[in-house]
Amino acid sequence: MPQLYGNGLCSRSTSQWLMGAADRTPCQTDNRLTELAEMTWTTEAFDDEVVVNGPIAASLHITTTAQEAVLVARLTMVGPDGRSRELSTGLASASFRAVDKAKSRIVDGINLQPWHPYTKASVLPVTPGEPMRVDVEIFPTAARVPKGWSLRLSVGTSDFPHAASPLPAAVAQQGGVLTVLHDAEHPSSVAIPFVGDAPGGGRSTGRPEAGPIHNDYGSGGDDGGNHAAGAPTLPATGGAGALPGVVFVLAGAAALRRRRRS
Repeated sequence: MPQLYGNGLCSRSTSQWLMGAADRTPCQTDNRLTELAEMTWTTEAFDDEVVVNGPIAASLHITTTAQEAVLVARLTMVGPDGRSRELSTGLASASFRAVDKAKSRIVDGINLQPWHPYTKASVLPVTPGEPMRVDVEIFPTAARVPKGWSLRLSVGTSDFPHAASPLPAAVAQQGGVLTVLHDAEHPSSVAIPFVGDAPGGGRSTGRPEAGPIHNDYGSGGDDGGNHAAGAPTLPATGGAGALPGVVFVLAGAAALRRRRRS
């Protein structure tokens, strides 16, 4: 998708950061106009009401043709009429994608709240065409998703005006094309916390404190911990070690699919 600087004006995050000034507009309750310039992945409609509660994390493998890229990840709930209501948003910059493991919140191998230093020393090169992983913290939220509704992850390149890039970064992005990879070598995913019955069976505590919190990414892989070898990717059916959420992988045909055990 083209790396646009001014997308995101008609979204719920804009209404939020304008302290409700746009509450009376369709942008407060429907992100579809903004999603025209974003990539989206959507779950199937849920058979029963589900409750989302807690921190959300998107692990995105990307390439860009530019020298910089900004990622905006939004979690929305989509009604039977197609309306896409934003629940929460997170942002990250490709050049500031470095993660401080010790300060991140990692639960059962899932980096729920990646800590980016955002210092000059932490800046990483962005090489056009070279795949890189960017961990995006989507701010914690709580919401009831009615029966018949779906959850959607949308990924864009700007959230104007409240998160407009500074001038040097904006110039570095100009004319760029961003690609989100979602194949076996680049398993982009999003971790979503559910309370009670999770979609597709099993239960989730919805409370990250219920599971062990690790200050390192573990072993068995170089992908930063979200997919470390041996780490569970589905919520336990109760008892110790229950995961705080369900991991969905980004699949073809714009679908979000719950990851299964191998």
